[in-house]
Amino acid sequence: MKSLQFNENFHKPMVVPTPCPYIISRHMPLSCHGCRHCDNRSIDKQRGVLHCRADDVYKPLQVTKPQTGDALLVHTESTMGSIIQFFQQISSPNAGYYNHSGLVKDEQHATYVYEATQLEGHKLRAAVRPTPLKDYLDKVPERYQLMILRPKRDVAADPRYEETMLKYVGMPYDYVNLVWHQVRRILSGGIWKGRKKEKAWRRLICHEYTMTVYDAYAGWFPKCHQGAVEELYHSEHFDRYLYYQEAGRQPLWVHEDDAKRLIEEVRHSTAQKGGGDE
Repeated sequence: MKSLQFNENFHKPMVVPTPCPYIISRHMPLSCHGCRHCDNRSIDKQRGVLHCRADDVYKPLQVTKPQTGDALLVHTESTMGSIIQFFQQISSPNAGYYNHSGLVKDEQHATYVYEATQLEGHKLRAAVRPTPLKDYLDKVPERYQLMILRPKRDVAADPRYEETMLKYVGMPYDYVNLVWHQVRRILSGGIWKGRKKEKAWRRLICHEYTMTVYDAYAGWFPKCHQGAVEELYHSEHFDRYLYYQEAGRQPLWVHEDDAKRLIEEVRHSTAQKGGGDE
């Protein structure tokens, strides 16, 4: 991919065959001659980049796309999702926002999420099964808010990871865990009275499945049978990326720190426009 540099003599972009981190920035698409957030298009001759503001050089975004090895966290706008979120947020407000999770797997023609969830056409029957990732993306933000946890260790290239993930396919859903053991664990401050080890793996809830695979593969979650989303969310083994959407722009999977910055920029811009209209 070709990138943009700036000719100091003419202040116009010229195409050069060198990689440039700014090409992934929504501030500087290929056809853009400057920052879309302000009229300051001056060139910083020492750094060779555009100013986003007079005293602030814009930092490139860290973006990615889902791949095998990632965990998908899902916030669902539904009655059941809201109930799960309510209890989860008692112990962890940030992690508890996500009531569902699964594991991403790239196939030849599509990307899937392997998850412990309800089977279509059955009210109470559920099991570990694949769902096209597109089914989630098509319903953002009306029904879903999404985050991926990217392992800092490259697991996608290891066939043992895929074998571990697939061996639980078809495992029944654990409704007793969801409606009783999870609630009791949260309200008791973390005391676990549910199934453990092999007995727990006869049935799985969504977070439990996600954590069980990582633990069986790499030993990351010794208490995976508890299915505590806060342990998954706050794990040191992952980087977090949010599915970020903005009107008129292509959605991006953006690093959590960058997503917070973009959201703050939108709020700041909206507040300025609102103040100017008064």
